[in-house]
Amino acid sequence: MLHNTLALSTKGIPLGLVNQSHTDRKQRYEGRHEEKRQRRHWNSNVSDKENLRWITGVEESQDLDVGNTEIIHIADRECDF
Repeated sequence: MLHNTLALSTKGIPLGLVNQSHTDRKQRYEGRHEEKRQRRHWNSNVSDKENLRWITGVEESQDLDVGNTEIIHIADRECDF
């Protein structure tokens, strides 16, 4: 799975990629029973979860020199953790 963080202008014009990360779910969960995977997901630290990519994208966007510009992050419900 490829996760992108895209910067847009207020008019919706793409400014470029801020962050891009790849996750190989097959390799990560290979050999695990679904129930154990779900239990591991809810009991694990956020840094061990796939949705860490959202935090990484937000942090990397904060490192950009955007002058006097407000950064607004829009995400789907997977980001709600």
